Amino acid sequence: MPTFKSPSSNAISTQRSADTSRRFDAHAEVYDARVGVPESALTQVAQKIIQCLAGKPENKPNLLEIAPGTGELAQFLFPLCHYHGLEGSQGMLAQLHQRLGALASTHVESSPAELADANQTWPVADASQDAIVIARAAHLLARDHLIKEVRRCCREHSAFLILGRVQKAPDSVAAQLRRMLHQRLREHGHQPRRGGKIHQQLAASIDKDYRTLSAACWQVSESPLQVLNTWRDKTGLGGVVLNAREHVKILDQLEQQCKEHFGDIEKKQQSGREYQLLCATIR
Repeated sequence: MPTFKSPSSNAISTQRSADTSRRFDAHAEVYDARVGVPESALTQVAQKIIQCLAGKPENKPNLLEIAPGTGELAQFLFPLCHYHGLEGSQGMLAQLHQRLGALASTHVESSPAELADANQTWPVADASQDAIVIARAAHLLARDHLIKEVRRCCREHSAFLILGRVQKAPDSVAAQLRRMLHQRLREHGHQPRRGGKIHQQLAASIDKDYRTLSAACWQVSESPLQVLNTWRDKTGLGGVVLNAREHVKILDQLEQQCKEHFGDIEKKQQSGREYQLLCATIR
């Protein structure tokens, strides 16, 4: 009988990166409308990130953003530092370059971001960065490789890994639906991803005394139906990639559960959001 070798972890990581890039390519043009953060909040987040680096002797620190997406945060970081981004989705990168076009040089060699798979060796010089920022994308990256590259690329003596995440109020419509969704996924034999834990574990692996900072707060108005409709357009649920039939089935079940729980699923409710930064010192 023929023997088969298991694929290497590098090959698996590369395939996952390719699959993720294709998913984000498909949604690049509508990504901000679906999960974007208000510009007023992003301004505060960028300023808070730079404040974390206030002790740096340079007027403008070197800052590398991994998976900057459409550049919604990059546009506010760019004027405040020597910025560079590594983005794995061509569609997202196109949106970023369009967004930063008025700010960045048109020369290719000074482009603010480039296409790169962050699960492979980063095209960044050793000991060249004062900070590495990953905003709402840490769960997409291979943890051990990420830690290795962070340590390689950061300057010695108090560089920073800064992780961004958006926290929903526990009683918000989105948070309640997320808990319902996770229960449905478990009933179907899947294990949903716990994004908050991933950020905490990653920060602690760099610095057990990492800081959690509140960078911005804002209000949103949303209905259960709005949240469900955004999930219908996704290719995965709760970090789990499903086949089309199961995807529809789970969301149909969830919609019926929402009708029983909320009553009018088109009624909007106000709730809070908080943008948190986990700041780990790289010693």
